[in-house]
Amino acid sequence: MLEHKKTSDAKPTGEVVATMDKKNVSMNDVAIAAGVSLKTVSRVINEPDSVRESTRDRVHAAMEALGFRANFAARSLKLGRYGCIGVVLFHLSGGAVDMIDGIADAAEERGFALTMIPMFFNDYTGKRKEKIQQELNERHEQHETEKAEAGQ
Repeated sequence: MLEHKKTSDAKPTGEVVATMDKKNVSMNDVAIAAGVSLKTVSRVINEPDSVRESTRDRVHAAMEALGFRANFAARSLKLGRYGCIGVVLFHLSGGAVDMIDGIADAAEERGFALTMIPMFFNDYTGKRKEKIQQELNERHEQHETEKAEAGQ
């Protein structure tokens, strides 16, 4: 673990000192450890191409050393959008794992988080599965009806 002093008027030092509670690492902690401003850390996270590679490397090294992870919930609140793709899983057979891997890769490339909802772990999932399947069928039927009406 790494220790890192956190003060409101702390100046960037570029130093990471031993033992820090990784659950409470902030962007400010990363900025101090990397010897950059808070805005630079934000730009490394949100607009990496706008930051010099050497600076990005320092910031990424500080993030890794401190155990920093971006907070999607905080980002969503600030941006006013969630940026998450939900996947409902009924089983993991056939090519499902490869499909999920592809979805995860595509989501990451576009800056989206991925939420997977397994429907096979609980006794009551049969009812949930039926309800979701019914809703999906209704949406499909509605879509097919709209396509047919548009084609007339």
